[in-house]
Order: sequence, then structure tokens, then C-alpha cells
Amino acid sequence: MALKAYRPMAVAAASAAAALMAAGCSGSSGGGDPEPMSAKRLNQASLGAKEVSGYQIERASAKSAAGAGTAEADRSDCQPLAALLGSSPKPKPTRSVVNTFARTGDGKDYEGLQGMVRVATYGKGGAKGTLADLRKAGENCESGFGMKTGEGEEQKFSAVQQLAAPKLGDESAAYRLVNTSEKAPSLVAVVRTGSTLSMFFVTSLTDPQRVEMPQDLLKAQVEKVQKAEKGHATAPSGGDVEHGDAGEAGDSQDS
Repeated sequence: MALKAYRPMAVAAASAAAALMAAGCSGSSGGGDPEPMSAKRLNQASLGAKEVSGYQIERASAKSAAGAGTAEADRSDCQPLAALLGSSPKPKPTRSVVNTFARTGDGKDYEGLQGMVRVATYGKGGAKGTLADLRKAGENCESGFGMKTGEGEEQKFSAVQQLAAPKLGDESAAYRLVNTSEKAPSLVAVVRTGSTLSMFFVTSLTDPQRVEMPQDLLKAQVEKVQKAEKGHATAPSGGDVEHGDAGEAGDSQDS
């Protein structure tokens, strides 16, 4: 697995360590974001277990997915990237929902592909500021950085490569992170829709070097968030999310 910080999670197709947490920042914030979504609406904005063909999706909690505590980078300008990989983002979202996913089926496309999706809603410009700080860190830390997980484990990333951002939402960013010890890349993408961030972490068990961002999954999730932001959220289709230890709204946090 690309990131040792993450604890294994049960998904229908496989068990893996994969995570995407909210990218943290140390004070940047913009104005003009809509109000954060309610817990009910945020839950409705989350993908259902069989809502996207070819994927098995189930609910997880942030702590079970990413371990405990706050990850700390060895360089302050890289801290937003470290926070991206931890379970205690700063600033905290108003509330969030976390799902794991795994690619299913017999085809070789995306074989072994799996990861996590976190949908987090913010107040007071937090979504804009979080994404802005992540972009700065991506530019400043292209040569890599070291970090210590919330559980005290040392990790080293040899490169942070900017990828083509998804053409979704109001703005977005995407990166490829290479873990030195694992020698395997992981892909992350963050899409802002109003006051909400849809965050994706993707890895591959069978062929890490061929890992690709699942565009159909990204599109489906962002479209649900868009509907929720406009007040047109509906219950997950294709069956509700299978719940783990996270409760109705995942790791929902009220600020």
C-alpha cells in the first residue's frame, strides 16, 4: 500500500489501507461560500453502495480509515499535504462523510483499484481556503517531504506531482504522491462545490504503477454534491451505503 498510515478497511472486493482526508490549512480562508450543508443533506449527498456501476461502496469512519491524531510535515509549507493524509484536518469541516470504494467485475481495467471518498462541508470560507492552501503546498513541495503520522510513524514522499485537475465543480486540484518506502504512487483529487469539498484518494493493489483516477466515480459524487448544494438532494440510489462503525453520517462532526 502506498500509505502505511492508513488502517485496513473492509470493502466488498478487497481489504486495503487507503484514505483521503480534508486538506488542512493554518488560517487561509476566503469569503462568499454558501452555508454548510446539514447532516441530513450531507448524508444524502454521499454515494450509495451500488449507485455507480462497477464499484462497491461502503461507509467508514475517519479514524478507522486514517488512524488517530494529526500528521505533521517536516516543512511548514508542506503541512497542508500532511493534513490531507491525516484524520484531524485544520480547520475542521463542519461535518463530513467518509466512504471506501473498490472496483468490482472481471475486467482488467482498474483491476485492484480502491480507495476512499470524503465529502466535507465547511463554513466561513473554509472550503476555498483549504483548497487554496493545498495548491500552494503542491507547488512548494514538488521535491517531496517527510511527515510523522498521528501515531508517530515516520514517512517520506519523494515527489508530489501535479496532475490535470478534474473538470468538475467550481474548482479542483489533483496530485500524485510517491511514498519512498513503498515505491508506489497514490492519487488524490479535491473538488470544491460551493462550501463543500469532495476528496478522493486512489491506489491499486495489483499494479500500483498503473493506478488511474476513476473519472466516473468522481463525476457521480460531485454531481450528487451539486444537487445537495442546490437543495435537490435525494436518498442514495441503488441501495444505501453499507454502514461500518461510523453511524448515519460517517464521521460527521458538528463545529
